[in-house]
Amino acid sequence: PAGTSPDSNLIAYLNDIGFQAFIFFGVLIGGQAIWLRSNSKDKTADPKALVVDLSYFKSNKVYAVGATLICVLVLILYVVLW
Repeated sequence: PAGTSPDSNLIAYLNDIGFQAFIFFGVLIGGQAIWLRSNSKDKTADPKALVVDLSYFKSNKVYAVGATLICVLVLILYVVLW
């Protein structure tokens, strides 16, 4: 709305975040993915470390297609209703 600033309005603040938020979350998720992947493949792991088996995160083709369709549907709704 007119006359609002990021200091006084949550929506104005969220509109003012910009692309930096996407970069931040991308780097955050990417760093965690690299960390989990490298620790799970390490042959000399710390005996006190949490064991992460990558087979826990495997999914089948039906799940991947369904998740992709849901993401596409959300994207279409976002574009149409924006």
